[in-house]
Amino acid sequence: MADGAQISHLEYIHSSNFIHHDMKPKNILMGIGHSVNTAFLIDFGITREYRDPSLCIHIPMRNHISLISTPAFASLNSHFG
Repeated sequence: MADGAQISHLEYIHSSNFIHHDMKPKNILMGIGHSVNTAFLIDFGITREYRDPSLCIHIPMRNHISLISTPAFASLNSHFG
């Protein structure tokens, strides 16, 4: 079950106008030692802005682009373009 802290980190990324685009178990690491209760999100290589930061409006989705994330973990909307 997701901890509130991890959810708040995802909300922070989203509130900063970005979508990770590659959420999968391989990109979530658990800490060790004093960070044992901390989850780390890695691989921001295909992160994209989804909202214009100055106008706070949604950036329109581009049609007819290839899938940019791992197909097994991509949303249905991503699969349908």
